[in-house]
Amino acid sequence: SYAQVVKSSPGVAIPPSVIAFSLAIEGAEKSITIATPYFVPEDPLLAQLVAAAKRGVKIVVLLPGKNADKAIVRKASRGLWGSLLRAGAKIYEYQPSLYHAKIMIVDDIFVSFGTANWDSRSLRLYDEIIVNVLDAEFAAEQHALLRRDIAQSKLITYEDWRTRPFWERFFDTLSGATRDEL
Repeated sequence: SYAQVVKSSPGVAIPPSVIAFSLAIEGAEKSITIATPYFVPEDPLLAQLVAAAKRGVKIVVLLPGKNADKAIVRKASRGLWGSLLRAGAKIYEYQPSLYHAKIMIVDDIFVSFGTANWDSRSLRLYDEIIVNVLDAEFAAEQHALLRRDIAQSKLITYEDWRTRPFWERFFDTLSGATRDEL
């Protein structure tokens, strides 16, 4: 096994956590599973995820559902799901309670976890730390835990997303317009 600690702090043009996430997405060949409480990715990271899905990488994103602690962040997140869902990604909303795991598993061998969320505030304004681990056994253990959480989650399809009520679409879009401020 190999481990790497990545520390990000404000004041750098491209935070190290963004570079680490970006490199992991670009290197993915089979799968990317992300669990995070705040998924409002910057345009480049979102574009990389969509491109990965289009090249055949299985993308799964696990997010808080109705029990999210920040409703505006959930709305902003939902406003961005269209391109990912159209590209074939699967998005799940955890149902039982608040969900606050922060982990990414790539190709069943690489795991990234820590304090960083998938939003500009976390990635650019806060001191954050992530740990990257290259170990298939550790990745399998983490995947097993996430599968249990996914079993308690609701799959959001592109059709669900596209046909949500007008008022939800409106507020999701409005919230998404302020995503760099969240």
